[in-house]
Amino acid sequence: MRFVGVVLFLILLQAPWGAAQGISAGSVPAGPVELAVRRADEAFQRALLAADSTALERLLAVDWTFRHFNGVLQTREQFVGQFTGGRRSFAAMERDDVKVRLLGQSGEGAVLTARTRRDETVEGRHFQGWVYSIHVWAREQGEWRLVTSQTTAVREQQP
Repeated sequence: MRFVGVVLFLILLQAPWGAAQGISAGSVPAGPVELAVRRADEAFQRALLAADSTALERLLAVDWTFRHFNGVLQTREQFVGQFTGGRRSFAAMERDDVKVRLLGQSGEGAVLTARTRRDETVEGRHFQGWVYSIHVWAREQGEWRLVTSQTTAVREQQP
């Protein structure tokens, strides 16, 4: 988990520099590693919509954690357990502004950010709306695994 904290710190540290230099994720064509990360993240989204606990267990690192927009922290076991127990379901999901930043010389890690509209029911409560999502991916034994996720609620800007 310490690795994830360091990764997020480094990303935040580099963000102002990249903006000042006019660098945008969309300005360079996606290479094969970025495409693999995007495909893994799309597989994660499909598994959520299908409530496919087997696919989720394959895609999530054993020590994966998810910090929800309301501050709640869940482990992999807790999160997947909600699907197998029928206590969490997604009716719809759409995303935009998806960006991938590769980490390391050989692209063994990546951070994917997106704006995501979720329509889900958790423990009998319905949630619908937009969140900003951060997914940190790492290549483990040749496969991309999600190592941590975090969402932040999207708020309308004040006039």
